[in-house]
Amino acid sequence: MKFFRHTKLIRFAIGMDLALFILFCDQFSKWALTERFLLPLTALSRGSLGFFAWLAEAPDRLPYVVTPLFPSFNLVMVWNEGISFGMLQNFGDAGPIVLVAFSAVIVCLFAVLLRLSETLLQVHAYGLIIGGALGNMIDRLRFGAVADFFDVYVGAWHWPAFNIADSAITIGVALILFDALFLRHQKQDTETRVENEPDK
Repeated sequence: MKFFRHTKLIRFAIGMDLALFILFCDQFSKWALTERFLLPLTALSRGSLGFFAWLAEAPDRLPYVVTPLFPSFNLVMVWNEGISFGMLQNFGDAGPIVLVAFSAVIVCLFAVLLRLSETLLQVHAYGLIIGGALGNMIDRLRFGAVADFFDVYVGAWHWPAFNIADSAITIGVALILFDALFLRHQKQDTETRVENEPDK
């Protein structure tokens, strides 16, 4: 029983470490892209901030910027006042408060699921979602909106701009679906076959 309890704690620690890593990558990428790459492309006269100064000061939002990098991929500067990939942007002035509260609920829910996780796949899925939700929640607290940069398009069709936090959440959800649709059924089928085998 004690070993089982320790194993649960180790899984929880792994998931939270992954969440913190995603959070750092998300915030660091937002600093690097806004302050080092996109700021010089704007008409703003202020100098770029270092990482810790940027975290402490929460500077004014950069205006819209777009710069092509590769075919079908641009770097952009857009501010999303909804949730991931630009959804749910119609909350008005209460939007940031509503979405921060929503993000906090999501983080708490997946922290509980992480504590109850049974496999490393679940641990990684929940850690990715927690880290991504925290990254976007911090943006809303600091700027009232989430900074998005990556613009993938085909011809005139553009996927909604996204960031590292959005990507982590998407991968986490995909892992949960994979686990639910394939791995759990496979496990159930294996257990059923074992139960149906005649005793030797």
